Amino acid sequence: MFPVRDDIPRFVEDESYGSTFGYQWNKFSKVQLDSYNGTRFSRDRFFSITGWSPLELQGRLVLDAGCGSGRFTEVALACGARVIAIDMSSAVEACKENIGKNEALVCQASLYELPFEKETFDYVFSIGVIQHTPDPQRSIQALSEMVKPGGQIGLWIYELNWKSLVGTIAFKYLLRPVTKRWRREKQEAFSERLVRVFWPLVKWSRKRGIVGKILMRLLPVSSAHLHGLKLRQEDFH
Repeated sequence: MFPVRDDIPRFVEDESYGSTFGYQWNKFSKVQLDSYNGTRFSRDRFFSITGWSPLELQGRLVLDAGCGSGRFTEVALACGARVIAIDMSSAVEACKENIGKNEALVCQASLYELPFEKETFDYVFSIGVIQHTPDPQRSIQALSEMVKPGGQIGLWIYELNWKSLVGTIAFKYLLRPVTKRWRREKQEAFSERLVRVFWPLVKWSRKRGIVGKILMRLLPVSSAHLHGLKLRQEDFH
């Protein structure tokens, strides 16, 4: 037997390696939702990655594997899909709140022990998740087994290329061996200091065309303004 808390079936006993993601998406639960930030960024990203169309998803059973706070679940639901959204972390709580009680079935579950019969879903997608799992190949295999014959799977996995060695992404990999040893409070304080220092420069750069975009990509903070998101000051706290 598995518990159901806050209308969410829980198929894992703890968040394991996903605890940091759960904390992140509960604290910043809405910033990536198109319905909140007033853009089509998540929608456009979803369809460019999967190659699907809204009509294809209408009435289909879809699995969002690694739903986070629900940004892509929201997109699939808007197309008329029937969605089951899973995440290993407590981010499922943010997803449930954002999506609404009756819109999608949200479950806390591991990709490695999915609580569904094989070949259940018409469409399965996992965007920006696989590379964070302990065994990416096993994760892909587990998700592939969920797809019905004739169904489709859409995956996006962080690529390793020259961008990984320059600017913002390089800073991430340079700092992570140190910051991952810190307590969460220290990590947050460090991140907030970086934002306070570089936020004025980001605001200046986003109005400077290609020069501004290049500059933002060299900063040790990731700027969603590269994608035109209309974030506000309070979205960073």
